[in-house]
Amino acid sequence: MDSLLSVPMFADIDLDEEPINTMTTILIPSTLAESDFMARTLPSPPISDTGLSEDENPPISDDSGKTSEIEVSKVDGDKYKQITKYPRHSFYDLPKELRIRILQLLTVTDLMKAAMVCHDWKNLAFDGSLWNNIDVTPYYKNITTEQLLALGVAAGGFLKIANFRGCIQLTGHSLRTLAECCPNVEVLQLNGCRTVSTPSIACFVSQANRLQVLDISGLDSIKNHTLQAVASSCPLLRKLNVAWCRNINADGIHAIVQGCKRLEYLKMNGCSQLDEVTMTAIGENLVDLNRLCLASCSDIKDAAMLSFLLASHGKLTHLNISNCSKLTDLLARSITKHCPRLTHLELACCSLFTDEGLTHMVSRLPRLVNLDLEDVHQITDTSVRDIAAHQKNLRRLCLSGCVQITDSAITNLILEGECADSLEQLELANCSLITDRALTTIATHLATKDLTSLQSPIMDSTSVFSTSPPLRQGTMSSCFTYSSDESFDPTLCRKKRQLSVEVLDCNNITESGVRKALDQAAPLLEIKSFYSWNDNRRRAQADAEANNTPNAVDLTGLRVNVRRIRYYPLTRTRRRRGNQREVNATTNGRSGSSCIIS
Repeated sequence: MDSLLSVPMFADIDLDEEPINTMTTILIPSTLAESDFMARTLPSPPISDTGLSEDENPPISDDSGKTSEIEVSKVDGDKYKQITKYPRHSFYDLPKELRIRILQLLTVTDLMKAAMVCHDWKNLAFDGSLWNNIDVTPYYKNITTEQLLALGVAAGGFLKIANFRGCIQLTGHSLRTLAECCPNVEVLQLNGCRTVSTPSIACFVSQANRLQVLDISGLDSIKNHTLQAVASSCPLLRKLNVAWCRNINADGIHAIVQGCKRLEYLKMNGCSQLDEVTMTAIGENLVDLNRLCLASCSDIKDAAMLSFLLASHGKLTHLNISNCSKLTDLLARSITKHCPRLTHLELACCSLFTDEGLTHMVSRLPRLVNLDLEDVHQITDTSVRDIAAHQKNLRRLCLSGCVQITDSAITNLILEGECADSLEQLELANCSLITDRALTTIATHLATKDLTSLQSPIMDSTSVFSTSPPLRQGTMSSCFTYSSDESFDPTLCRKKRQLSVEVLDCNNITESGVRKALDQAAPLLEIKSFYSWNDNRRRAQADAEANNTPNAVDLTGLRVNVRRIRYYPLTRTRRRRGNQREVNATTNGRSGSSCIIS
């Protein structure tokens, strides 16, 4: 079809008016073969409806109302073929609702670029229905106060999710203006907004009667009367994060639990003065509470936690009491009795817990998926063996800093444990008794098990589809995840066992041991160690040489990060996790948008 000529014809365009499509394309066949092709592909003109013959050339009306003759081309002199000219509609001919729906498919950056095209596009780009979710996390350093206000005013009553995390440009005046324009906000995230004032936050929440999720963690401007305003104005609140708000105490928590009785998630890390009365009020009033985070509440004691557990309603699934150094084994029996649904239990740095309390809990909490025992120095191999014997759903186990754990317990956990098939992450940082032998055993087990699974009988197509989830209407294509030009391999349907083992600061782990284990079981085994960056560099250099791109990978940041990890003091692993999350957020271009749920 290279010989088809496209002849554009342009009319004068007035830039002050809406653009009108004035381009017409006439296809002129130059050969008989192309004429026959066009006759087969182009729709027939509506000649029969008008009673006209093929030789006639009927006039038609264009957009200006004038009549014009349709172009006719003669092919080899034997017959004439009429080519119908169909109108091409402008974007402005579409209904406004449809144009807005098209703009909803754009990213925020592209939407801002579209707003610069013309006044009409700007009005469309700032239509409130496009801004029911304002998340400034990717560009919180660059956005100005005026731009924030413009977005909020444009969104108006449509705004449901407002994530201003880290925006120090957000002032008290701006927040008051947003409170007046956006009364229907359901999710508000203000952590890191250090310049907002106490009255402005109280003003906003007092008008946000539909608020369901509120994250005001780490703000010194949050005080007890701020929480009282939240309690009186936000009865629908389900998730609240007031972690590290240094100016609140038990009085503010009392107001919250009495006014926001629908709370399901409560995070108050570092909160002081949590006595028995306060904890009892939390347990009694929050009937639907399933996630409670009390990390670093250093004043809380066994009596206060026992009061909460006795008053609670047994729906707790996540409990974080990390770094509550005054809690002891006395809690173990109450936790198992009043929290039978626990799936996530974090006891990091609870140094008074021993094998006695831990073995009692792990044998009576069968649903645990995440168990964090970092820096619980008194536990030994006995606890690890009990975990292996009773926890069949465990996916993550943190034993970092448990200096009495040996290779024997880890080998038993991996080879004979109930969680051998489900465990995905095992953290052993700073376990000085762990050696290369444990890594070799893990690698051999994974490699052998993978080889055995490949040699097992291949299931037929009936068994493959019988184990698939039921189909929903319109999702037939979801059954087939392989391309049409690939042969179907049923063994790919099985999820291969993958295990990540962290052995940072383990004195008896050597580079040769790490490399040997990885050579034997990679990619089924991932090892995070002090030597990992070196292996990653070698692997990256090999890939770069294979692709003839020797400078394709920059590992400077990774090396600096590993060195930073290496020389942290006793609490280094917990700080390292925070740093690693920041690195991951930077790598991904934005931090997580799930406000306060971690």
